[in-house]
Amino acid sequence: FVNNVAGLFAERDMQYARHRPTDEPDLMLMTRKAIEILEKSGKEYFLMVEGSLIDIAQHANSMHGAFDEMREFESAIKEVSCESAPSNSVSIKVLSGPSDDRSQRDADFSHS
Repeated sequence: FVNNVAGLFAERDMQYARHRPTDEPDLMLMTRKAIEILEKSGKEYFLMVEGSLIDIAQHANSMHGAFDEMREFESAIKEVSCESAPSNSVSIKVLSGPSDDRSQRDADFSHS
């Protein structure tokens, strides 16, 4: 039975989707594995998946990086919406994009 799970897949920062090494999992695979581990317990659970590289790419004015990461995040969202919790439990899954909503609206990609 699982109390807490944390996935650490790189010594430092994970790589952007376009530069990801083959041994580094994508957000969808990490999300799928987390759901698999948590649902094995048969208990209610809380899962938070964060697409933090979206925000990092935006702050770096990397339009291509931000869009690639948004696609990754969309895949993770689809993974969560396709997975169903056991009928006798309530599961909460939170997916988080950029930490600052303004960065999405105000990101300046004109210098990329």
